[in-house]
Amino acid sequence: MKTFQWIQSLTMVTLAATTLCLGSVSAGAQSPDQDCITFNPEGLELDRSGGSWTLVDGDHRIMDFGSSRREAQQALRIIRHYDIDRHCFVGRPDPSLTYLMAGDSPPAGEIDNEDCNRFDPENVQARRIDGDWRIVEGNHFLMSFGDSRSEAREALRIIQHHNFNHSCFVGRPGPSLTYLRVDEAETASSGPRRSVPQVDSLAGQVSPSSGSIAGSVQAPDQDCINFDPENVRAQQVDGSWKVIDGDHYILDFGNDGRQARHAVTYIRHYGMDQSCFVSRPNATMRYFLADGKAPSGEHQLEDCAAFDNGQVEAARARGNWRVVAGNRSLLNFDDNRSDAEKAAKIIQYYGFTHNCFVGRPDPDMQYFRR
Repeated sequence: MKTFQWIQSLTMVTLAATTLCLGSVSAGAQSPDQDCITFNPEGLELDRSGGSWTLVDGDHRIMDFGSSRREAQQALRIIRHYDIDRHCFVGRPDPSLTYLMAGDSPPAGEIDNEDCNRFDPENVQARRIDGDWRIVEGNHFLMSFGDSRSEAREALRIIQHHNFNHSCFVGRPGPSLTYLRVDEAETASSGPRRSVPQVDSLAGQVSPSSGSIAGSVQAPDQDCINFDPENVRAQQVDGSWKVIDGDHYILDFGNDGRQARHAVTYIRHYGMDQSCFVSRPNATMRYFLADGKAPSGEHQLEDCAAFDNGQVEAARARGNWRVVAGNRSLLNFDDNRSDAEKAAKIIQYYGFTHNCFVGRPDPDMQYFRR
């Protein structure tokens, strides 16, 4: 996680200790202590000094976004939309969790083009897994706190007290800002709560790349080729329809020019600029990224199947290693356990929720999106 710089002095409100609970927080529970910097959202401005884009409130530097003006602008839009006036931390000077508040209330609602993952605050727990303290929901982990049990418990109290149910990001992978928000309507309509498995069932399943909001978590090792989506076109080469970028071919559709043109449409629609593989040659999994992130949104013509990212795991099923989401098989790796586990980590990390195809059966293009 990028280290945020601040000059403004910190006002702490000391509140009675909140008892840690692993279920929902009762209505009478007191607020946990919070470590927050206050600022004026209307007074925030973008500033560039020393090659770094920052959000400033007068003379006070609130957030640092490095060289990314786009991410700084996105953060400013989010702050003003939710009327956020507090930047809060767990574990300074190198925080393991950052979140935002609007006065004493969490950000509530939603905004267009947010990058968020939903979770159930009633099912989150602080658990020690593979040597690290983590906050998990079932077999999907949300945050990692290393060996700090106290920070994990503090974060759990905060999440449950405010009933946060979305973890959100600006700039993945390696987000420059992470925050939590509430969606009251989604909480009310989310249906029955999922049961939480015992900690033993999590061992070996939860990965440090599984959608963490801890910025220190790195993406899995990846094998990707860059291309320019604006230069991509469908062209017949040596009797075969291919999707090409200059003299480099990306996809081969044989004699199906219509599907090749559809592929170009989706690549440009999502701004895909990386073609990635798990285990070349003859990669079982191929996926595409857009500016280092999951393609997001939808296209009216696409052929996609939705799945629950929180249930994704590598599992032995019907004699083969597969990536599954609940009872649904997404990818079949035969006897290759390591590739199946790597693919599951990638799907979890980018928060993919849809598996999409061009030209089924036997699709010549497969991609994942949010």
